This record gives sequence, structure tokens and C-alpha cells, in this order.
Amino acid sequence: MGQSFIRTFLALALLFQIDAALQRYEQARAHICQTGVTAEHIRLYEELVKATEAARYGGGRESNFWGPRPPELAYQDCFQAPGWGD
Repeated sequence: MGQSFIRTFLALALLFQIDAALQRYEQARAHICQTGVTAEHIRLYEELVKATEAARYGGGRESNFWGPRPPELAYQDCFQAPGWGD
């Protein structure tokens, strides 16, 4: 019973860490079309990658279900999908 509780608690802690990292990244990414890719975007993306991989969420970077777009690809979206990020 104790081990199960600890595992559940740790899993929830990792999920909250992912959520917080994702919110920070998405907030910074909201203006990427105006700013271009900045060091802050890269730092926040790498922070999110670490949190996601620590939780073994989404099947890893090579999976179609992994998660957020890298900042470079998000910036390219500005030109391929006009109106996104305005």
C-alpha cells in the first residue's frame, strides 16, 4: 500500500511538472511569429523535454504523440499558416 501511494504521488508530481513547463513554453511561444526563435524559447523547450522524458510521457520524441513542436518548427508555422500567432 505504501509503495503504491508513493508511486502515484511521484507520477502526479511529474505530471504537474510537465503542465507547468508546458504552460511556460506555450506562453513564450505565443509571440514567436513576431520575435523569431529566441534563447528563451529554446531554454523553455529543453526544460519541457526534460520534464516529459522524465515522466516517460507520450512515447518519446520519435513518437507522433510526443508533444509540443520545437521552436524552430513553430516559427516555420508562421509562414506556412498565415494568421497563426497574430
